Amino acid sequence: MDSTINNDHNNKAAIFKLAALGVSSLIVQILFWQTSSATLFGNKSLMFWLVPIIIAAAWIVLHTFFIMATYERKWFFILLAAGVISYLIIFPPGAFVWLGIVIFTLLDWAYWGRIKSLEKNQLHFSLRQLFAGGLLVMTNALILLMGFNIYHNTSEDFKNNPGAFYQHLSQSLSAGVPKLSSSLPEKFDPNQTLDEYLTRQFESQDPGFSRAGSFEKSALIQQAGQEFLRQFNLKGSGSDTLAQIVVYSFMEKIQSNADGINRFFPLIFTLTVLALLRTFAFLFNWLTMIFGALLFHPLKYLKFFKISKVQVEVDKLTI
Repeated sequence: MDSTINNDHNNKAAIFKLAALGVSSLIVQILFWQTSSATLFGNKSLMFWLVPIIIAAAWIVLHTFFIMATYERKWFFILLAAGVISYLIIFPPGAFVWLGIVIFTLLDWAYWGRIKSLEKNQLHFSLRQLFAGGLLVMTNALILLMGFNIYHNTSEDFKNNPGAFYQHLSQSLSAGVPKLSSSLPEKFDPNQTLDEYLTRQFESQDPGFSRAGSFEKSALIQQAGQEFLRQFNLKGSGSDTLAQIVVYSFMEKIQSNADGINRFFPLIFTLTVLALLRTFAFLFNWLTMIFGALLFHPLKYLKFFKISKVQVEVDKLTI
């Protein structure tokens, strides 16, 4: 396509730089696979998601530099194949895990074409315009890849232990009920246990209760608790808070009525996570562009990169 770049690629120094970019990109990509796998399939906190996100931004920068530095597709495909092999080694086997890497590979190939097309259409080299024009493809590739892995993980977890899903949901609802206390009657506190609630009821309605012995009080409260649960068709114990008793019973009814749609829960969860990731994708794009600028200018100053005037062939309509 142009002799200047081909001659540079025959230069040993240029070949070494290209190899360094490729190896660096592959190492960071493998690190991204490992941290993503640990986040998705391990017991990591939500804050740990920041680690693979930052590594992914660094990988896209190195990957983009490698694409811009080479015009021979064979080197790109070698690097792409190495990344796919490392992914298959690190991530657990599964149809959706494999489908994710297939779509990711196709979009990565499209990213190569997008960057090369943007390079041809620029009169002057602009790193910002290259990233701005191509990042959408790579961001969607990563989101879809994570989506297939999230679906695989949640569907397997739900299949093996569906009770854990309802337990987490009930715990979340229990934590939210006390926030509604301001709209409830003044004497009703959802944070109090059933025994505490019944004790207050006895003290306010039966003056003789305070003079009863501890054993008699305990028997009265236990009997009243059983009657309370039976009357309202609830399940629990005297040590459970009123919020927990209500939520547990509520979740039991949901679980019994959701048998026909259980299989859709992993899909709903995955789509929710993908929508959240897509909403904040612009922050990831900004982070990638910042990393790109911070890395490019020092490397250009050290003459690892150089901007050269080259002749470009373009397609033109003729008659």
